[in-house]
Amino acid sequence: MLFRFLGKINRQKFNVRICSLIGSGRLTQACQRLEYEAWNLRLASPLQLGKLVWLYNLCRSERIQLIHTYGLRADTVGRFIAHIAGVPVIVSSIRGPDEQRGWWHVMLDRLTARWVDLFISNSEAGRQSRITRERFPSEKIVTILNGVEIPEAMPHGDHHALRLKYGIPEDAHPVVSIIANLRVMKGHRDVIATLPALRSRFPRICVLCVGRDDSGGEIERTAEAHGVLESIKFLGYQEATQEILALSDVFLLPSHWEGCPASILEAMAAGVPVVATTVGGIPEITEDRKTGLLISPRDPDAICEAITWVMENPREVEAMVARAKQQIADHFSLDQMVSKIEATYERLLKKKVGSL
Repeated sequence: MLFRFLGKINRQKFNVRICSLIGSGRLTQACQRLEYEAWNLRLASPLQLGKLVWLYNLCRSERIQLIHTYGLRADTVGRFIAHIAGVPVIVSSIRGPDEQRGWWHVMLDRLTARWVDLFISNSEAGRQSRITRERFPSEKIVTILNGVEIPEAMPHGDHHALRLKYGIPEDAHPVVSIIANLRVMKGHRDVIATLPALRSRFPRICVLCVGRDDSGGEIERTAEAHGVLESIKFLGYQEATQEILALSDVFLLPSHWEGCPASILEAMAAGVPVVATTVGGIPEITEDRKTGLLISPRDPDAICEAITWVMENPREVEAMVARAKQQIADHFSLDQMVSKIEATYERLLKKKVGSL
């Protein structure tokens, strides 16, 4: 979502620098392709003082007026460095309720939150979690829901080539996609648990698991142990998620908790029926039986019944998909999201600095 935002922000108003503290460098390289100055510090420990001094000097030499942090490490390290470097405006992101946060995460968040001018949450559920759990002042948190681009229609003739590209059998049906990094909280194991029942109804079902494997192979081993590995394709991280959606009969996100998942918005925009759980900010963007199907989390039987309903009720699904696409156009476009964040930046800078 950050990368999409950077592709749309008004570069005449905002001179942006990007610094990743951790990660493989993929985001840094992508930002550099957009002709941004971007660095990856590969900060393995907050005790790497040389890297922290470099970040401090960057803030000072570039006369950074606003810093926006994403993620726990950036929130703690970035807030501290920005504070001592005298950056006038500090903004942090809330990406979801984070129901499994450890006490140390909460403590670090609270200790450094005093330096934050404003939190931007991508869901009201995330906002409320910080008000009730971290006791953040409600007036210091605003909700700006995610937005996505409206995709161009995929030509029908491309589907055969795409099936070959991703190794999907021509007779596979239905194709169910899950676009989410492989983590316990994303609910992949609930899908594995219901696959025997789904295969009894749809013998040629194919589940596409798209995303970085943060489970160390555990989820794939679970699928093998349950004897359903042949019905799942683990495709890893894929940039071309629109191709995955073009192949999908159903988009599934069985998360145990969430913020405002861009993947659901992308599926709705692409005209793919959505099945998702009633957690976090998902009910803020998807209405049950109106723009998608909402089910309880950690419920394999509900996953099976929802996918079955989608496949057996084409007329109702067609109407549901049409409403979902219209909702994205009306309320969840990328331009709307970017415009709201830009207006928030301008308001804060005017208050603290006087101008851009």
